Formats: sequence, C-alpha cells, structure tokens
Amino acid sequence: MKSSFGVNSIIKIKNDNRNPEYYAIPYIEVEYHMRDDYIINGWFIKGIENKIIIIFHNLNANRAKYLSLVKWIYNSGWGAYICDLRGHGKNEKYNQMFVHNLLLDGVEIIEKTYQNFLDSNSLIVLYGFSLGANIAAYNLNNKRINGVILDSGPIMKPCRAFGKMLARVEENKLNLIQYKRYVKEFGILRQDIKLIKHNFRKCSHPILIIHGKKDEFVNWQETKKVFDSISGIRKDYILIEKAHHLTNMSVDSVRYYKEVSVFLENVGSALYQES
Repeated sequence: MKSSFGVNSIIKIKNDNRNPEYYAIPYIEVEYHMRDDYIINGWFIKGIENKIIIIFHNLNANRAKYLSLVKWIYNSGWGAYICDLRGHGKNEKYNQMFVHNLLLDGVEIIEKTYQNFLDSNSLIVLYGFSLGANIAAYNLNNKRINGVILDSGPIMKPCRAFGKMLARVEENKLNLIQYKRYVKEFGILRQDIKLIKHNFRKCSHPILIIHGKKDEFVNWQETKKVFDSISGIRKDYILIEKAHHLTNMSVDSVRYYKEVSVFLENVGSALYQES
C-alpha cells in the first residue's frame, strides 16, 4: 500500500523571488550537482576577507528568508553561501526530502563550496537553523571548518508532528509500515542522531548554540545536554528567555547579533580555538 502524499501537499512556501541584489549585494548564482544528480541552487557572496559563513535554513523555508541575515553577514566583512535545501524554494518541485539526504547534502555543499571558491587559508563557519542545525551538527568535525553556530537545534528527540510532515514529502515511496516507522523516527535515522551526539562529544571546533527557553518544538534542555557533553574547546550557550522556536533573532536582536559578532570575531583566534 503506497502513501498518497506529495511534496506540494505539505511544503507550501510563499514564492519569494528576491536575491542579494535586493540589498545591492554582488553574488554568484551557483548550481551544485549532487551525488544522485540532484541540483542544489544557491548563492555565493564573496566577503571582504577570505572568510565565509555557510548557512543551512530551517524546514519550510528558503534562502530568500535569510536575506536580512546575509546582508548583516556581508556588512560584517564575511562572505556567505546559502542554498535552497532539497525540497525547498527553487528546489521545491523535487520530492526527495528524506532528512538523511539533507545531511549528506550538507557534506557535499561544504566540500563543493571549498573546492570552487575557497582555499586552505579560508575561514569557514557553519550556521544552521532548526533542521539546518542538524545538517551543521552532522559536520561538526569536518576538517574544512573553523566554527559552528546552531540556532533552535539540532533536533535530538522524535517529534511525531515533524515526522508526519516529512513522511508526506517522500515521493509516495513509503508503504504503511515504513510510514509508521518514518513518523516514529521523524525522518532522521537513529544512526544519524547517534553520529551527531558523537560529533558533539568529539567536537574540535568552537561552537555557539542559541536557543529559546519557550521553544515548543525543540526543547532547549536537549540542546543543552549535548552542549554539556563537549569538552576541550571553546563553547558558548545562549538561552533567550522569551523566545519560541526560531524567534531568537527577533525577540532579542541586540543580544543575538552581539553574541554572534563576538563569536565570529574570535573564532579565528588560536587562543579562542584552544581555550
């Protein structure tokens, strides 16, 4: 018995045709051909210096949603790369959004960005939001990167509502038993969660986690638990008292950008890396 759900029945993102030119930011439209011939569409923005932030957006979003953040990053002297994740934005017509695919996409996106635009002297920071934080956390120990920022994630415990949403975009490939298992595991395989936890324990890069205390979707205590498992490197955990899921930036923008600015200023410092 096949499930009858398609991607457009659940992932409905308001069309947003803005690009970095909206803020007079020069950019390159980039197509990455992935391991399965899937095409990822993204923007590369060159910074003043040889440093870049690779952004992974949240579920039910797209790259245009983060243009204000891209503007702030660019004005701070950093470059940026952000794409529409599989099943989102310009890639919405493709129905292959099983979360494990997104995690593997993250590995390729980092490597392709490095090979195409960067070099061994480049400073690379990953910046993930909610589901995008899982992608960043999956790459915590990637040899190419120098630091990681996680906002409202990663998702570490099953969430049935999230599972139902993700199951419906799996291109009608799930039978009933697979569907129930998919919902139970919310689209992220248990071995992926296990690897992410391992990455935290062995984390070798400075990390900043920002979470809302009122987050009803990803409990802040779960991210605090994996944060506490990190030892031997510089780490910071910021809890925004009145913020819900993905509202940290808007609820306390002054504190938010101050904490991110301090992290970015210090992430390239050898003293910061070793403290």
